[in-house]
Amino acid sequence: MAETNQLLKTIQETKSDGLNTLMESLDDLTFSQYLNHILEIKHVTKAQVLSKTTIQRNYGYQIFDGSKVPNKDKVIQLSLGLGLDLRMTNNLLSLSNNGMLYPKVKRDALLVYCIENHKSVYETNECLMEYRLELLD
Repeated sequence: MAETNQLLKTIQETKSDGLNTLMESLDDLTFSQYLNHILEIKHVTKAQVLSKTTIQRNYGYQIFDGSKVPNKDKVIQLSLGLGLDLRMTNNLLSLSNNGMLYPKVKRDALLVYCIENHKSVYETNECLMEYRLELLD
């Protein structure tokens, strides 16, 4: 997998006559491919990650194999279970077509705080409950 910053630099430096070559060199990265790549990097199993979430095991495995695309809350739970930072969380959210976390939205701001402070799913739900915000489903 190409480094994101290097890829961005290449895209920014590409002139219109090189666009076809650039586009042909890029693969379509799916949510499940990226998620499984993170598992490899972190040296964790699907079962280990799912045990840190409230996602049902069967549904979780369908997310990992690409047959199900999770909603925003499920992606956040996976991110928390994997101990991801905000950048990687937003990458997952983008790849799952759920949009990135936006700090001007109160619930998103609290989720950013929990991600940055390495809270668990359960601790995050406690924070959400404390501020009377919708819990992660």
